Amino acid sequence: MELVIDGKRYVGRWTAATEGGVGFGTLLAGSRMATASSVAVGGSRGLALLRSPEGGTLRCEFIYSGLSAAGFGVCQDGAGKTFDLMIG
Repeated sequence: MELVIDGKRYVGRWTAATEGGVGFGTLLAGSRMATASSVAVGGSRGLALLRSPEGGTLRCEFIYSGLSAAGFGVCQDGAGKTFDLMIG
């Protein structure tokens, strides 16, 4: 991930965990049977740890959707200053 804040470039790694679920079911009606399945995919929660060439640090927490490639979150620099993060 790469971010630029006030002209300072931060680069680093990010990771995310997708939330969702899978369901299965069977319906019986007399001598007939039907089966069904469903998949529900939620948003992903992510974390990024970034560093500038000057040694500054930035920690970002965010949620996003891989379907829309959009999301939002917040970043905090090493001095404790926070920034809104918009993805997409």
